[in-house]
Amino acid sequence: VSTNQSGPFAYSWLPASGLSCYDCPSPVFSGNNSVTYTVTAINNNGCAATLSVPVRVVPVYDVFIPNVFSPNNDGANDVWQVYTNVKSIKQYNVMIFNRWGEKVFESSNISEGWDGRYKGEFAPPGVYVYHIQIVWMDNRSDSGYKGGITLLK
Repeated sequence: VSTNQSGPFAYSWLPASGLSCYDCPSPVFSGNNSVTYTVTAINNNGCAATLSVPVRVVPVYDVFIPNVFSPNNDGANDVWQVYTNVKSIKQYNVMIFNRWGEKVFESSNISEGWDGRYKGEFAPPGVYVYHIQIVWMDNRSDSGYKGGITLLK
């Protein structure tokens, strides 16, 4: 907030959620949803001015899903995992199946990847199938992420 008036001002931002401070002239927004804030500035004489400030959050639903990995402990592509803006996800679930339809991996933690193991042993090289469900912070739901992963040795 800026003004052409001099002197100290008292500031009040409503709602206060999603802001780094609710009583300063320049709070930092860190919310996940669009919102309209109302700021009131009052000078020492009690004169007040109010302004509405709309903040529009444009969601980004970009997801990168690798289609090959090599869990051979060489430090490159040893873990298969999904890459996206983690902060924009409310719920996540991934399941990976072998060619016989057995579930070899499941996780609801976007930061956890598959290391290529099944029942404590390294799974054989081949093609595996994944199914991913994501609920974003704005409650948009995506369950259409399906595809194949090639496990190389």
